[in-house]
Amino acid sequence: MKVATAAQIRELERLTFERGTPSLTLMENAAAAVRDVITRTRKPGRAAILCGAGNNGGDGFAVARLLKAAGWQTVVYTFGDAAKYSDDTRINRERWDGEVRTVPDEDIARADCIVEAICGIGFRGSLEGDMKTAVEYANRRTGLNAPLRVAVDIPAGVQADTGRVEGVVFDAGITVTFTLPKPGLFLLPGALYCGHVLTANVGVPVELVAKLPSPFSTGDRMFADAVMPIRRKDAHKADFGRLLVVGGSADYPGAVCFTTNAAVRMGAGLVTCAVPRCLYPIVAPKFMEAMPRRMPQDKAGRFSPAALPALLTLQGVSQATVIGPGLGRSDALTELVAAYLRGGQCPAVVDADGIFALAAHMDVLRGLARPVVLTPHDGEFARMAGGNPPPVGGIERLETARAFARIYRCVLVLKGHRTITAAPDGRVIVNTSGNPGMAKGGSGDVLAGIIGALLCQGLEPFLAASVGVYLHGAAGDVCANGIGEYGMTPSDMIAALPQVTKKYNNRVW
Repeated sequence: MKVATAAQIRELERLTFERGTPSLTLMENAAAAVRDVITRTRKPGRAAILCGAGNNGGDGFAVARLLKAAGWQTVVYTFGDAAKYSDDTRINRERWDGEVRTVPDEDIARADCIVEAICGIGFRGSLEGDMKTAVEYANRRTGLNAPLRVAVDIPAGVQADTGRVEGVVFDAGITVTFTLPKPGLFLLPGALYCGHVLTANVGVPVELVAKLPSPFSTGDRMFADAVMPIRRKDAHKADFGRLLVVGGSADYPGAVCFTTNAAVRMGAGLVTCAVPRCLYPIVAPKFMEAMPRRMPQDKAGRFSPAALPALLTLQGVSQATVIGPGLGRSDALTELVAAYLRGGQCPAVVDADGIFALAAHMDVLRGLARPVVLTPHDGEFARMAGGNPPPVGGIERLETARAFARIYRCVLVLKGHRTITAAPDGRVIVNTSGNPGMAKGGSGDVLAGIIGALLCQGLEPFLAASVGVYLHGAAGDVCANGIGEYGMTPSDMIAALPQVTKKYNNRVW
C-alpha cells in the first residue's frame, strides 16, 4: 500500500470536499471505523477518550458518542482551548451528551479501552502539560493486564512524516489510520508505538488516491497478493527455476541448510547446494529434496580457490544463486566471492559472510551484468559503507538505503524492525510483517533462501526481495501465533511457509 505525507492527505481531503463530500462525513466515517475495530476486539466496558482541540479531537468526540451507543461506559478528557476548536470538532463536541473532564486522572489508567485523539498528523515537538500526563496514565498498565489502547490516525507524540518522537508517546496496541498510512507509522522510532496498523477508507475517492505519488510503499498482504504469481496448470519443475546455494564451512554447517530448505519450501524447481567437501556427509541427510554438491576445500574446511571453476559452471545452468550463508571468512574467500560475482550469469543474493567478503570489493557491484540483492543487518551495512552505520530510524534510514542502492546499483534489503528494501531506481518498500520471535540465529539465512527461490521463479530482483521479506515475516507471524515468540525457531518458519503461500494455489481444493 502506498504511503502519504500529512500534506498529501490534506490535499486529498481538500479535493474530496470540492467534489461535494462534507468534511463532517469523513469525520463520522473515521469515528465509525475506530468504533468497529474496538467493538470487534473487546466487549463493552469502561472507555476513556482523550480529545484535543483539532480535527483529531473531533474524531474522538464522535468515537465517544458511537461507543456509548454501543454500550460502553464512556468518559471524554479534553485538552486545549475550546475556543480554538475546528468547526467539525465543535459540532461533535455539541453532539456529545456524556461526561467530560478537563483534568487527567487515575481513571484513565483504569479504563478497559483508551482512545487517543489528541494531536493527529499535524503534531510536531513533544507532549507537554496535561496531554503528557494523560498519556502517562494511558501507558501505565502494561503486559497481559494492559487496556486496549487505540490511536486515532497516529499516536500522540509521533511525527507523521518522519517517525520522530520526543519524550512521552502514546503506546498504541492498534492504530486506525485514515485513507492512506503515514510514513511515521512505519519509520523508527515512531513505528514502535503504533501497534497493529489498520487503514480505513473514510470517503476519499479511490481515483484520487490512485493518482497520488508516494514517498514509499508498504510490504503487506495486499502487496504480496499483487506480486505473487499463480502457477500454470501445465507447469513443470524447469518453469520454477534452478537455484544454486553456495555456503557452509566446517565451523558453520547449519546456515546453508536453512537457506537451502527455505528455498525448497518457497517453490524453487530445483535447488543445488554447493558445500566444502567435509560438509557433504553432514548436510546430505538434511536434504531430501535438494541436491548437495562437494567442492574443493582448504585446510580449515572452507571453500578453496580451486572451487571457483566448478561453482561458475553450476552458476551457468542456474536461474539464480545465493552466496554467503556459513561461508566463513578468509582472504581467499574474499577473492573467491568477488570472482564469483564478476563471473555472474544470473541474479544473485549475497548474504552473511558473502557480504563480509564483498565489503572489500564494493567496486565489483557497479560493473556487474546481473542484478545483485544484498541482505545486510546494520553491522554488515556499516562494513560496506566504510564503517558508517545506517541511521537507527526515521526518514533518514530510508533515504540512506535508497542512496546506497542507487550508488551501487543493487537491491538493498536493510534488515531490522520494519525492514527496508530499496531499488537502484528509487523504489522503496517498508515491510509490515514479522515479530520479535524471529530474532534468532538462522532467521536471515531463511530469508536469503526465500528471496533466491523467488528470483529463480522469475520475479525481478526488487519484487523478489520485497515480497520475500514480507512472506518471511508472515511465516514468522504464523509461528508466533501458533507456538509463541519465545519458542519458535527458523526451522519452524520454514515449515510455516506452505501455510503462508497456500493461497496462491492454482486451485483451492
